Amino acid sequence: MIRKTSLNVNSATYIAQRSTLTVCFTLAWMWLIDGFKIPIDPKSTLQMVGCALICGIGLFTFIEATKHLAFTNLLLIQSLGPIVQQVIGKYLFNEPSNWSLQISFVIAIIGVLIQSKIPKNTKGISLALISIISWTLGYSLMSIPLKNTEMVWSVLIVEGTILSIAIIGLLIQKNAISFIKSRIPKPVILIAGITVIGSYMLNYTYKHFQITNIGWLNLIFLPMTVLVSQLLFKEKISKLEIISNVLIFIAFAFYQLAA
Repeated sequence: MIRKTSLNVNSATYIAQRSTLTVCFTLAWMWLIDGFKIPIDPKSTLQMVGCALICGIGLFTFIEATKHLAFTNLLLIQSLGPIVQQVIGKYLFNEPSNWSLQISFVIAIIGVLIQSKIPKNTKGISLALISIISWTLGYSLMSIPLKNTEMVWSVLIVEGTILSIAIIGLLIQKNAISFIKSRIPKPVILIAGITVIGSYMLNYTYKHFQITNIGWLNLIFLPMTVLVSQLLFKEKISKLEIISNVLIFIAFAFYQLAA
C-alpha cells in the first residue's frame, strides 16, 4: 500500500502525512486505555528516541527505493533483513548462531551484486540496503529499552520521532506550507491505522523474543507478498533480475531451513 500511494509524492511529505495520523491514533488509544497514565522511564525513552531515529532513516530510504526498483526486487532485497539480524544478534547480543549464517550471507551478497550490475537498479539497491540495515539495527537495539517500556508508549515514541524527522525534512526542503495545505489521501488513513497496530505487535515481538529468532516469521509471508506485488503492479523483470532474486531467496530460505 505504501508503494502504491507514495510513488508520485515527496517522501518527506508522505511520511509527515502518515506519521501525523499514526501519532493521533496512538494518542487516542492511550487515552482510551488509561487516560495517559503511563509510567515514563526517561533513560529508556531517550534510548528509544535514538533507535527510532535510525528506524526513521530506514523508512525514508525504503520509500525512496520504491521509486527506483521493481517492487518484487525490493521485497527480495528486503528479505536480507533476517540475515542482517542474525549478524546483529550474534555480535551485539552474543546470541548463538551456526554455520548456515556465513553460507547464506555469501549467497545473498552474490545475488545483490548481480542486481547492482544493472545500471537502472544501482540507486534503488543502495537505498534498499541502507533501509534494511537502518531498520534492522534500529529495532534490534530498541529491544533493550523495550524491556522497560509500556507498549503503547513505545509506539508513540517511535511514531512521534519519525514525524519529527519528516517535519525537519519539510522545513529543509521549504515544503512545510504546502504540507499544511495538502489533503491527506484516504488510503493513507488506512495505512496509518494498520501501521499503529503493526508497530505495537512488532514492539511486542522485539520485547519478548530473541533477535535471532524473529527472522523466522518472515519466511511465512515473503512468497505471498512477492506474488501479491506481481499481481498488483504487473512489473516486468529481466532475466538477470530473476537470477539475482532467486539467489537472494535461496540464501534466505537456506538460512531459515538450516538454522
